[in-house]
Amino acid sequence: MASNKKYEAVCPVEYQTPQGEKKTKWVKCGTGYVTQKGSLMIFLDALPVNGKLVIRERQPYQPREGGGYAAPPSPPSPPPPQENTGFGGYGDNDDVAPF
Repeated sequence: MASNKKYEAVCPVEYQTPQGEKKTKWVKCGTGYVTQKGSLMIFLDALPVNGKLVIRERQPYQPREGGGYAAPPSPPSPPPPQENTGFGGYGDNDDVAPF
């Protein structure tokens, strides 16, 4: 009774856009297959952080309009590096330790 259907294990993760809109992205946690006896066998690559796991039939990736694939938003850029003022911020004399 084995099936050729393939499944994916995904975890819904809620996030907020910079405009304050709440959205959900799906993080892939593993894959699944139907065994010869008809059971569903799941192989997890990661554990869901919120305890929610959804098993759904695997779908081929669909390109978005305008090109590219659906992806979660990028994290904000890190702040620019600070100017080096010497050893641990104790002045310009790098060869003197503060202890």
